[in-house]
Amino acid sequence: MGSFILFIAVLVIIYQLSNISRNTADALDKQVALQYEIVAVEKRLDQLTELLSARQFESRQESAVIVDADELVNINHATVKQLTSLPKIGRATAQKIAEARPFSKPEDLKLVQGINEDIFADLAEKITV
Repeated sequence: MGSFILFIAVLVIIYQLSNISRNTADALDKQVALQYEIVAVEKRLDQLTELLSARQFESRQESAVIVDADELVNINHATVKQLTSLPKIGRATAQKIAEARPFSKPEDLKLVQGINEDIFADLAEKITV
């Protein structure tokens, strides 16, 4: 009877060891899968960082465009940033100008809400179509 109990104990131990081995293998498989996912996320993060850097560079280049005092601003083609460089033109008014395009003559700018005769008089010599 003692050898039977010893045999059962050995079987239980072997069964437990096989469970431990199987669980360890599953855990290692999950760990490897997670490592692949981490590498994929890191690559995607690098791509997004590069894209963000490129967009920031483009934005800096666009904001670096300064309209010279002698240079006329084409109100049909200027960016909102360039329009805001005009006297008495803020971002909201510049956006309204951009939305009201195209203009056939500079005087059409008076039709934009926020541009009155006084403001147009200040702009007249600085704009073109």
